[in-house]
Amino acid sequence: MLGYRTEIKDFRFMYSFRSERFFRDDYIDRQFYDFFILRENGLDDATMHFQKEEVQAVKFVDLFDIQKLVEKKELVDRPEIYSVLNKYLFRF
Repeated sequence: MLGYRTEIKDFRFMYSFRSERFFRDDYIDRQFYDFFILRENGLDDATMHFQKEEVQAVKFVDLFDIQKLVEKKELVDRPEIYSVLNKYLFRF
């Protein structure tokens, strides 16, 4: 995120996703994603600037919109991540 300053301590670690898929003997797709959450008021697309080579799109949604997007399969297929996120965000 460029254009917005925050400290690493402001992020909360959520989940590590790891996958390994074998397509051929000479091609193995290994992926890992570490997910963090930052809860901050006042963030919007006008205050945040992303590196266009790294970020295809940004969409701000509320908690219920995230659930709808998951149900409609409009987000990347990572159900375990959305489950952890859902449990965290709706813990109260």
